[in-house]
Amino acid sequence: MDNKKILWISACVPYDSVGHAGGKIHNYYLKYLKANSDFDIKLLTFYWANEKAKIDLADYNIDHELIERRIWHLPDLLFNVESVLNPWNRYAGVDQNYTIIELKRKLRKYAASGYQPDIVILQWTEMVVLIDVVKRYFPLSAYVGIEEDVKFLNFERQIRNKKNNLIKSIYLNARYKRLKKIELEACSKCDKVILNNPKDLKLLKDNGVDSERLTEWQPYFDSFIDIPYKGSKKQIIFYGAMGRIENVEAAAWLVTDVLPLVKDTEVEVLIIGSHPMEQVKALESDRVHVLGFVESIGDYFKDALCLAAPLRQGAGVKIKILEAMSAGIPVLTTDVGIEGIPAQDGKEFMYCMTAEEFAQKIDELACDEQLREYISTNEKKFINGRFDLEKSADRFISLLRDFR
Repeated sequence: MDNKKILWISACVPYDSVGHAGGKIHNYYLKYLKANSDFDIKLLTFYWANEKAKIDLADYNIDHELIERRIWHLPDLLFNVESVLNPWNRYAGVDQNYTIIELKRKLRKYAASGYQPDIVILQWTEMVVLIDVVKRYFPLSAYVGIEEDVKFLNFERQIRNKKNNLIKSIYLNARYKRLKKIELEACSKCDKVILNNPKDLKLLKDNGVDSERLTEWQPYFDSFIDIPYKGSKKQIIFYGAMGRIENVEAAAWLVTDVLPLVKDTEVEVLIIGSHPMEQVKALESDRVHVLGFVESIGDYFKDALCLAAPLRQGAGVKIKILEAMSAGIPVLTTDVGIEGIPAQDGKEFMYCMTAEEFAQKIDELACDEQLREYISTNEKKFINGRFDLEKSADRFISLLRDFR
């Protein structure tokens, strides 16, 4: 029997119907740990008001405490102004001041009650960079950081965005330098840091984090491996949370720059994802259909020609790429879209950067059934051979048991 006490602190609440990739990863590993170990787990996590009815932690007998995120409410707004606007903010703006105040309040209460965890897990960069705050209350605990992605890399890409004006570039650069410093320092203070892919592990190692502290697990994704791929419809799927600006920009570029170059005029674009912004809805036409949220993306993957993901922003593994590959739908994407996924161009996905390259590959797939079948078969083999979630979760349990 292993009665270690684990305090798991996360930036976003996990639940079975959570829509974002990091939440799905958190939900899977937390509930697997609960079901397959004897650890005494306490979860302290943040949530948005519209999520409260969806939270199912009690159904899994997970001891938890929730902190509501209230960024724009008075008096919380007064606390948050500095963290939102000051480019030299202590935590580079990734944590609002209200978040830190509420976290300290809960930790103070735990410590005053005599609670002392053996292991503290900090999930998402937002919590990892607060390791010194948490250590003040629990200095004897072992610390595990979970980096959903290396956040300073995302900031770095934002700086390179040519659309930035001078003032925005200066602002982003100040935040980037601050975040990179504190993120690397925080990771170096963790006893272990878990990454979702080998690319992020190498990035931290190359930036001075001791490789002995670094390890990797498999990211969770909804698998469609058992659904046969047909590819019978001339549809390009763009899939992602359509309230995120990087997805909005990529979808707009696909429609305005790529689609006019596709020679097969029967090819259509389906834009799928929750909360489409007005900019996305304005893309609707005879050949562009904005579907918003759908119950099962797998139903669309199995029939469509390809998934196009012309991403330029963001960092970390793109879970939608893994989901699409598991379904066997040919994936067309950029270096950002495929990063962290060790797939081969021309075999398990199709690499594209320019509008002309995307259009050419779309036309090739539209007229070549054998090419579609070749890519589809290789994708499914790749996912089957590379990703085993249960083995990864068992290694996670072993890692925690190894702490003395």
